[in-house]
Amino acid sequence: MPGWQEFGHGRSLDPRGSDLIWRAHVQLEASAATATSAYDYRGTIQSALLGTELALKAGLAALGVPDTELSSRNKIGHNLGTAASRLAELCAGFDGDRVRRVVKTFPDFVESRCKAPAPSRIETGNILMGAQYVASEVTRQFSGRDGRKDNPELGERRYPA
Repeated sequence: MPGWQEFGHGRSLDPRGSDLIWRAHVQLEASAATATSAYDYRGTIQSALLGTELALKAGLAALGVPDTELSSRNKIGHNLGTAASRLAELCAGFDGDRVRRVVKTFPDFVESRCKAPAPSRIETGNILMGAQYVASEVTRQFSGRDGRKDNPELGERRYPA
């Protein structure tokens, strides 16, 4: 069973978190699908960025952060770094430093809607893999799944950054 389906893993969490992590999953699935068949990767980028935002907000919502803080331009809004920092404050196991390094490499969500030319295939792949990493890091906090912790033979993480 995918981790997003186990979000909460028997814990009492705000149900908004489960809804948002499902929506993040849908966006990341669409992003991966368009990356394998599209000529213009801007749709892939938009879905990857939106999936990242929804995943981070899923973790925050699950912990009870109010919608006003999640959506406010002066609070989190579309700022992935701010969302990652806030989740790291509330969730001790969340690798906020690594997540912030990853999202710092992403294009701006709003600006990327109108930006030309489209990113290269490699740039697109890096953004998509980063987005999937962020969603996985959030899901790991709330699903009870941690393959690295459960398998001590795995070495130190090297990707992403």
